[in-house]
Amino acid sequence: MSTEVEKVVESSLDVKQMNRILKLLVDSLEGGKEFVLEQAPVLAQDIVAFGRAYYTMVVVLSGLAVFVVMPLLSWVVLRYARKIDPGNSDTRVYFVPVVLCGVGVVVAGTVGLTNLCESIRPVLLAWFAPRLFILEYIGDILS
Repeated sequence: MSTEVEKVVESSLDVKQMNRILKLLVDSLEGGKEFVLEQAPVLAQDIVAFGRAYYTMVVVLSGLAVFVVMPLLSWVVLRYARKIDPGNSDTRVYFVPVVLCGVGVVVAGTVGLTNLCESIRPVLLAWFAPRLFILEYIGDILS
């Protein structure tokens, strides 16, 4: 019988401890709720500002890759390719720049166009529809 009494006392202590822990949790959640409500507008502004800066930079750099680097490398390829004479061993040295610049054209074009196409929608949302940008940002985090 004394073991049953001990179990009841232990279980009542557990319930008291659990009630105290639950009260502490509820109090801390209330404080967190207030903090979130105070910081949400500032956080939303920061998310939009970061999105504007980041996606604008990606679009600019991708545009440079596609519209400056790619044509420049293409010009170098054509310039050196015209100098290559299969019969002349002195002009075979131009083969390496032609191949490297040709690879650079493909890489700059592929990476630049891919990033450009992927970043146009987010940059437009960040500049012209910031609320929708935030909703999509939250959706990306949750998925």
